[in-house]
Amino acid sequence: MIRVIAYLVVVAAIVAGAVWLAERPGEVVMEWFGWRVDTSVPILLLAVLAFMAVVALVWRLLRGIGRVPGMVRESVRAKRHRRGLTALANGYAAVAAGDPRRARSYAGDAEKLLDDSVATRLLGAQAALLAGDGPDARKRYEALADKPETRLPALRGLMDQALADGDRVRAREHAEAAYADKTRPAWAAQALFDLQVAARDYAAALQTLDGGMKAGAFDGRDTRTLRATLLVAQGEAALAGDGQWEAVKLGKQAHDADPAFVPAALLLARGYQRDGKERKAAHVLEETWKRSPHPDLARAYLDLWSGEDALKRVKRAEALAAVNLEHRESRLLVAEAALDAQLWGQARARLTPLKDEPVGPRFARLMARLEEGEHGDAKAALGWLHKAAENASTGDTAIVPAHWHCTACAHVPRQWSPSCPACNGFATIAWTAPSRALVPLTGTSGAAAPQAAE
Repeated sequence: MIRVIAYLVVVAAIVAGAVWLAERPGEVVMEWFGWRVDTSVPILLLAVLAFMAVVALVWRLLRGIGRVPGMVRESVRAKRHRRGLTALANGYAAVAAGDPRRARSYAGDAEKLLDDSVATRLLGAQAALLAGDGPDARKRYEALADKPETRLPALRGLMDQALADGDRVRAREHAEAAYADKTRPAWAAQALFDLQVAARDYAAALQTLDGGMKAGAFDGRDTRTLRATLLVAQGEAALAGDGQWEAVKLGKQAHDADPAFVPAALLLARGYQRDGKERKAAHVLEETWKRSPHPDLARAYLDLWSGEDALKRVKRAEALAAVNLEHRESRLLVAEAALDAQLWGQARARLTPLKDEPVGPRFARLMARLEEGEHGDAKAALGWLHKAAENASTGDTAIVPAHWHCTACAHVPRQWSPSCPACNGFATIAWTAPSRALVPLTGTSGAAAPQAAE
């Protein structure tokens, strides 16, 4: 609205001026080099305006002609820049695709077409690393590490290069330098943690875990299990030496962190047992049995009173089973203790409810002992073993007993350890059923049956 009013005011002023000049034309006489010009004031003003317009047009034309070389140069430069950006994008795509030849080619093109920039230098370093050119990659990353804006990606590249060279010490130094940055990048915390664990520096790894958790670096991982595993690993090392009290302290921290973690309960119980505190050891094992019954817990519990006779061991087994009475492990525990004491009726009472479940090797062994011990029926005992062998040959996971196995590579170790002996994955050994029968049997003969029961 204001613009319309202003426009109308300007037009009105021009019209008024034109009318005023028309009413007062006046006369203008000019003599110049023998020439005489007689005209009116309005005509003179129009002539002056026309002359100024022509001058402005000529000036603009000359100026445009003068700018042509610069425009040509700018067009060439823009085209070169577009080609450089295309090469840069293709280079990063090649790095992501794992194509070292194309990555280095595009990186070279980007360096030629673009000005020296962070993006081109970083691409060159990543392409060299991908191509396995260690010296060139290291040289490029070291140059990038001198600038604040590229320090973190450079440290990550140097760490990756050190790992590719098998130099874990140097890789750890770069990870520590990156982790010390005020931003606490998640990749640095995780990489440093893995390197500390690989070096069995569990105390330092625990500090990194605690600090990284506050920064959200370990989101998505089972930090409770990681922490408990680190504490158990330290406690095992202390218990193997003269650090019994240290082992008890670490075992208690691990047990508090995850009361269902079997290795933590076993460590703490062993520490109490060495100190002659069997009652405390038993309480720890019972607390974990409530949450996750395990054969190793049962053995450790009964070993607290290893000198007792078979009947007393049955009572001990019943006491442990009572905290988780209906669990399968509780029934198997009491049944096995009862068989050792030749309490056939008690053993049968514990095992009978399990007959409706698929027959596995452990249950078959106990039933075979029961049939042969109570009735002297070798044929019935062999039948149970034969049934377990037939079930095992199907590969049905329902009848495969739980084992320690690595959740990362599916390796099945004999016992738990902080790291998988096959893939070195940390805190990946879990007590769960494997994905298939470990020793599938194709035959159903009586000779194959004892093998399935092992």
